[in-house]
Amino acid sequence: QKFVKPATAAAELSYCEQLLRESHHAVGTAQVFISHAWAYHFLDVVDALQFHLRATPDIIIWFDLFSNNQHAAATLEFDWWSTTFKSAIEQFGYTIMVLSPWNNPVPYKRAWCVFEAYCTAAAKGCKFEVAMSRKHQESFIRDMQSDPVKLMDAMLAEINAERCECWKP
Repeated sequence: QKFVKPATAAAELSYCEQLLRESHHAVGTAQVFISHAWAYHFLDVVDALQFHLRATPDIIIWFDLFSNNQHAAATLEFDWWSTTFKSAIEQFGYTIMVLSPWNNPVPYKRAWCVFEAYCTAAAKGCKFEVAMSRKHQESFIRDMQSDPVKLMDAMLAEINAERCECWKP
């Protein structure tokens, strides 16, 4: 609302479409689908992705905030959203989900993120990875040194699609 929409208001395009129109070098064919919760602080998501992708800094990501037209987003029907995201996930064959905190991740409380995880699992041969910031990864490793099975079971037990929330019920 504060940055992307004002920057793209004149043309009412997605940020990526606007950059493409300007022949910007930073836009290309995406190689990985990014799944995240909008409730996260943007810089925390960036931090987790930079840390996770540090060995492949030039990989092109599909990040909904920039890839989707934020001016049209609220008016699009469920079929558009589900088809577009499912197709993107299948096409890339690679999804990275930002998880924070690891033991009670916000994406597994959001219906759309659960849907994205489902699409990844349903896509034949699709790779799924979890991105955490260095700080959260260190916490995860520290926690796993005590009772990993109990802790992982407790985290997984919190995932319940029926209790998930969504922006547009």
